[in-house]
Amino acid sequence: FDDAAAQPHDVSVEKTHENDVGKLPTNYTLAGVVDGGSGSREKPMSENYMNAGFFLISPNKMLYDHLMAFVDRPDSFSVSMMEQNLINQVFEQGGPMPWQKMDPKWDTSCPEPDDVKHGYKTIHSKLWKVSASPCDIDPVIGRMWYKTLGHMESHYAGIPLR
Repeated sequence: FDDAAAQPHDVSVEKTHENDVGKLPTNYTLAGVVDGGSGSREKPMSENYMNAGFFLISPNKMLYDHLMAFVDRPDSFSVSMMEQNLINQVFEQGGPMPWQKMDPKWDTSCPEPDDVKHGYKTIHSKLWKVSASPCDIDPVIGRMWYKTLGHMESHYAGIPLR
């Protein structure tokens, strides 16, 4: 995997603060893309908030224990989007283990039919819905998603494709 953000990074112990609980690992890997949230790739709601729908992590026991210490601590993060908010709290940009920003072409929200031609690698959307605020689902992409889903289900069911 050739994105610089996906390489191991040293933990900045000097940036530890009172919200950190449990021991920190010496290094970590967590890379992802900015959460558009607003429906706009060009103007996301925040450059510092990662979308947990697509990310790369290299787990280890110490990191797991650190994450679980946050989970076990009441009110340490908002549970409205549980895993996404946990990750953004533990790996906040100003903290000792900031998540690393991958090239936005790895994942797109509010997909458009030409995204694959423009180099996007994955589509992040609720493609089974007709409307997924803040952006509606393009019917071409919806059909592509259902066709791909059918191929995957046929493969796992052992049904040959025609």
